[in-house]
Amino acid sequence: MTSYGNKNRNQITGKKGEEIAANYLKEMGYVIVASNYKRKYGEIDLIVQYGAVVAFVEVKMRNNAAIPLESIILPIKQKKIIKTAKLFVSERNITDMILRFDVILINNNNGDLQCDHIQSAFLCDE
Repeated sequence: MTSYGNKNRNQITGKKGEEIAANYLKEMGYVIVASNYKRKYGEIDLIVQYGAVVAFVEVKMRNNAAIPLESIILPIKQKKIIKTAKLFVSERNITDMILRFDVILINNNNGDLQCDHIQSAFLCDE
């Protein structure tokens, strides 16, 4: 019998969540620009575009919808996402787009998965 550690289990869950979120965003009219964008500061799950908006999206799956967003995306994680987003913007020479930091919470209600898209979930304070 193969045993999977928490990290593998979390990676599998994370990939599934990102797939669900990407499909949801496509259905809502967003274009997926990048997924699992990794740089030295961190990783961004999804980078999407909708018209003049580029959104950097963190995806989280949760079983308990009562857990507040502030407990899920801690300030240190937000800073890593912001730094990584700045590298993306610089690499792609993006100058005339609205930048936004979104979160998609995938709530598992007894196997019924629902996406909660929080636009502008946190701000870049620089």
